[in-house]
Amino acid sequence: MSEEQKQRKEIFSTEIQALLAGILSTTKYFDAKFDYLKVQIDGLRRNQQLMREDIKEFKKDMEYRFTLVDKHFEQVDKKFEQVIASIDRIADKLANRHI
Repeated sequence: MSEEQKQRKEIFSTEIQALLAGILSTTKYFDAKFDYLKVQIDGLRRNQQLMREDIKEFKKDMEYRFTLVDKHFEQVDKKFEQVIASIDRIADKLANRHI
């Protein structure tokens, strides 16, 4: 092999090594970024699941509170009916008094 061919081979070999070094470092960079992205996505999924659980708990709490409010309104309705009946009895007594 001539001296020129040896130099070309060395230059080619050096260029390939530099190219591979660039590719490998870029690959490591992207691997690190993808790993970080995976960690973030896993965190989002965990947070999403926690949010779903919180929403279910909130829904149960709201349903309970609405049932309490419904019961309270039923009691208030009964009180109003009693007040109306009482007013009607008083009105009847007053009407009968003048007769």
